[in-house]
Amino acid sequence: MEGTHFLQAPFGELLKNYRKGKKVTQRQLAEKLGIHYNSVWAWERGDHLPETKGMVLEIARQLSLNDQDTRHLLEASLTAVSPYWTIPYPRNRFFTGRDELLKDLHNLLRQNRAAVLTQSFALSGMGGIGKTQTAIEYAYRHAPHYSALFWIDAETSESMLESYTSIATLLSLSAQYEADQQKIVASVIRWLMSHRDWLLIIDNLEERTLIQPLLPAQHSGSLLLTTRMQALGTIAQPLAMERMTVQEGAQLLLRRAGRILPGASLNVASMQEVALAKSIVEAMDGLPLAIDQAGAYIEETQCSLADYWTLYQSSAVTLLNEPDKHSDYPASVFKTFTLAFEKIQQRNLEAIELLCACSFLAPDAIPEQLLINGAQLLGSRFLALTSHPWHYQAAIKDLLAYSLMHRQGEAKILTMHRLVQAIIQESLPEMVQKAWVERIIQLVNQSFPADRLTRLTVEQWAWCGQLLSHALVGAALSERWQDAFPDVSQFLLKTANYLRDRARYREAEPLYERAIVVCTREQGSSHPLTALSRMHRGLLYEYEGKDSEAEPLYLQSLAICERELGPIHTDTIQCLNTLAALYNYQGRYKEAEPLYLRALATCEQELGPIHLDTTQALNNLAVLYGLQGRYEEAEPLFQRALSTREQTIGLTHPSTAASLNNLATLYRKQEHYEKAEPLYQRALAICEEKLGPSHPSTATSLNNLALAYRAQGKYSEAEPLYQRALIICEEKLGPSHPSTATSLHNLAMFYRDQGQIQEAEVLLRRALTIREQELGSLHPDTAQSLADLALLYHKQGKNAEAKTLLQQALVIAQQVLDAQHPLIKEINQSLIDFAKD
Repeated sequence: MEGTHFLQAPFGELLKNYRKGKKVTQRQLAEKLGIHYNSVWAWERGDHLPETKGMVLEIARQLSLNDQDTRHLLEASLTAVSPYWTIPYPRNRFFTGRDELLKDLHNLLRQNRAAVLTQSFALSGMGGIGKTQTAIEYAYRHAPHYSALFWIDAETSESMLESYTSIATLLSLSAQYEADQQKIVASVIRWLMSHRDWLLIIDNLEERTLIQPLLPAQHSGSLLLTTRMQALGTIAQPLAMERMTVQEGAQLLLRRAGRILPGASLNVASMQEVALAKSIVEAMDGLPLAIDQAGAYIEETQCSLADYWTLYQSSAVTLLNEPDKHSDYPASVFKTFTLAFEKIQQRNLEAIELLCACSFLAPDAIPEQLLINGAQLLGSRFLALTSHPWHYQAAIKDLLAYSLMHRQGEAKILTMHRLVQAIIQESLPEMVQKAWVERIIQLVNQSFPADRLTRLTVEQWAWCGQLLSHALVGAALSERWQDAFPDVSQFLLKTANYLRDRARYREAEPLYERAIVVCTREQGSSHPLTALSRMHRGLLYEYEGKDSEAEPLYLQSLAICERELGPIHTDTIQCLNTLAALYNYQGRYKEAEPLYLRALATCEQELGPIHLDTTQALNNLAVLYGLQGRYEEAEPLFQRALSTREQTIGLTHPSTAASLNNLATLYRKQEHYEKAEPLYQRALAICEEKLGPSHPSTATSLNNLALAYRAQGKYSEAEPLYQRALIICEEKLGPSHPSTATSLHNLAMFYRDQGQIQEAEVLLRRALTIREQELGSLHPDTAQSLADLALLYHKQGKNAEAKTLLQQALVIAQQVLDAQHPLIKEINQSLIDFAKD
């Protein structure tokens, strides 16, 4: 932090000057304050300081001091009694947060005072993170604990020598008049070695080699450095400065903007202003310099937070380059980072390539493996950099030295601040920016596996998770250039598929729409890639419970693939399976079965019996048989599919969990609970570990295991699983999704068994309404809801209403199910039982 050095006058000297300027004697001031005049005399001699801030403010009031003089008197009262003070900056009245860091720093600096290195620490971090401001606050907050506080401006060798000269002058050292500055430094070092309990703050250290000759070899004082460097050798132990929390940042912004008083909490601001402040802080990624600059701009222009937020969203870099006059900091955010960028250019041009590549990725968790494996896609200079490990490590070393990047060595992960990324992007010519976006899209597209997650190994699944944030950044950057890049349609489709399979449907939808637009524009509406984009878009509709919108997309996709690729192409088979699965879900079993059989026959013939596509076709056909009550035909298919998946994609893959669930459900329907329960438990464990505790597939596993518990009378174990599954479905899929209806129906049946008839009726009615609206009246699930609601009415003695619902259910079931389906048998038996009553 740059600034003009000045010597802070001691409190006693300042008080004497103000008192005499007002022509007030010590005795008169003491009488006004209600104290003995000896106290005023001791203050002015420097023997003591006023005990409270309130007393200092009362002195200022009695002397009729203005706001600036009052602030100077307050600052002086916070310094040590000793006149040895060269802190060149006033205390920042807007300083916010960092309380734990300051507390820890003080404990570290003051413990083991006989040791040397334990008393040397450095506040380390990127430019604008608040290192200097924190050091200033520490000096004012803990001044009484030190006999002297000195400040060294360590940005250049010249500024350091000037700082030592100022110290020599303050200490009245005889060497202060020497022409040879090295003699002045030596005299200060001798003073430091012969005295104790001092604090030497070395601010903005750029080069370790500059400061080492200027430090005492042994001392009984404390050293505090501020630096962007992350490696300091034996000089000091670094303490990493973190970004401000959203809460701290919002406080700083509102205080700096004048919306709340310094020291005030967020409680005194309006909820709207707090929300806007938090949005701004999040966008600035908690960088104190940017937050302070924003607050200064708002105060200077008197604009509203809403106006600033709108302006920032459209012109962030322009605001970050506002003139310095708006901020207490010596340089704007833009200037701070561009200066560091220029210094890197002077030291290591190869490091610039790495910095630029990372600037077009997500700021957090950039896998080094992604950059190294795809180096050939990032340009010849980047490839040359990664081809020589020594050069690559040197580039990272230089970027770490300026805290433009951070590295997790063991995990091989790089991180950047998003404002650094934004400024570097903006500093590049537009065509260079576009070239980097194209490279990043190609990089992530090549790194994303082509297959759906159901076909990937566990390791590939985890790798996709690491790539996702970078894919989303690439998608956002691509949109700025109207997706006019090679391979962008595949890139968008892969990203959307991953989001869909992770149940992030809202994020997937716009990417699917963009993929279809790009494919249609570049390949035509009848191209197989366009057809597959539509098919995947249809899958998203189906997952969202929008079957009527999915079916025409499936039919279009199948027709194009059959015409352009032929009946046995894998893409055609995928379209067949997808359409059949929809028919299966809708209870249109007669339409689904021939499609499944055709898909299975083609897969076995063209791909072999253990191919994952063949396994999927086996699984699909088995599900169809299971829904029709054809258990003997379904079981060997389920077992074969499970065995193949365990061998090919692993025991803990989510697709293996799906096979476990399917086989367990078949056993449960046959009342083989001892076989079903362990399979359900294993499937649930896989889903929770691999997909997360709130994924829709986890909800399915919870429902299934709860059904098994309920069938065995284990009600206390079943209920929390039902309730948890319902919460997941409502939060992830929405209150009117068919899967939510399934959870409602299952919990209702549980309550019916427990005799909680009213609770059961409410849930059954809600489930029925959802199914009628989302699935239609001619659906097996709708028939099931009608039948179960009828049985509940029968229990309540509402026999006429019950019989009407059962008859409606039977009509639906007979239209959409085979005559031997268990549901039809169940409804017929219920009608017979009703007739007996």
